Amino acid sequence: MNNLTISLADQLNPFITDYDVCLLVAKLYIQMRKIDATEECREFYMSRRLSLSHRSKINRQDLIYLASERGIRDTPSFRPYASAWSIKNLDKENITLKEKIEDLKLIPFISLVNAEAVNPHL
Repeated sequence: MNNLTISLADQLNPFITDYDVCLLVAKLYIQMRKIDATEECREFYMSRRLSLSHRSKINRQDLIYLASERGIRDTPSFRPYASAWSIKNLDKENITLKEKIEDLKLIPFISLVNAEAVNPHL
């Protein structure tokens, strides 16, 4: 038994009078949490990997965004989103290509499609 199992069993002892049962419940709970944590971690990284894989190729929306004068900053209705995505220099007039590429890392792909529908000049 490790310290975590014993500590958890001690916390369960006021509710379950038999200490051997507390140890068994604590041991099973820790085993379940390890499995759950592994699955949650795997799901998180797989979803992140999938979300990054669609950005690995330059697509039409990315090119349109890079060719636009001020990017997402030209669409007033997207300012709250841009702020939430932590896009810097929202009021800056001249945006460099490097800043637009940094923006693309922060903007979800579907938002670029929606932004193009709202502002065809984007």
